[in-house]
Amino acid sequence: MDSSPLDQPLLTVLQQAGARGELTVGALRGRLAKRLGGATPSITELQNRIHALWKKGHIAVEPPPPGRRGIRLWPAKASVSPKPEVRPTPTPNEEFIHICSQLASAYHQLKEPAAKEEIARLLFNLGVVRSETEGRTTAFLGRAHLCSTPLLPGDRVKVLESGWLLRNCPGEHLLSKSRVIPA
Repeated sequence: MDSSPLDQPLLTVLQQAGARGELTVGALRGRLAKRLGGATPSITELQNRIHALWKKGHIAVEPPPPGRRGIRLWPAKASVSPKPEVRPTPTPNEEFIHICSQLASAYHQLKEPAAKEEIARLLFNLGVVRSETEGRTTAFLGRAHLCSTPLLPGDRVKVLESGWLLRNCPGEHLLSKSRVIPA
């Protein structure tokens, strides 16, 4: 549809009504009649112009809520493109720690001894060390030990499978806990 002499007065009335004037077609028709000096456009003509302006993106239209007849109109705001989500970029150390942690987790999940040995060799080559000696009896520490039986800090436990510890990256990072049983 082409421009109509009705378009500019229609947009002016919408802007005067405010950013969200919530004008119904009937109220809009009355305001336009005042603006045009008494010449009232037909409802069909007004609906056609609203549709044309909406298709061009000049106005926004909202359907009526349930049980109401009037639509709501307001001037369309300038299109604002959504800002991309800013995610913090991990440092190389954080990425390295994450990869080592995934390898340590994979080590504990594997059942096949040959595959476990390969991952252990890879972890050692990356500078990761065992956190404890397997078979050793020690005091239970929740942040370093994993046990299916509820234990209190200081309870005696036996290390079944050692965890993995990354040193000098900077500092120490416990990648996986040692699996223990009550002694």
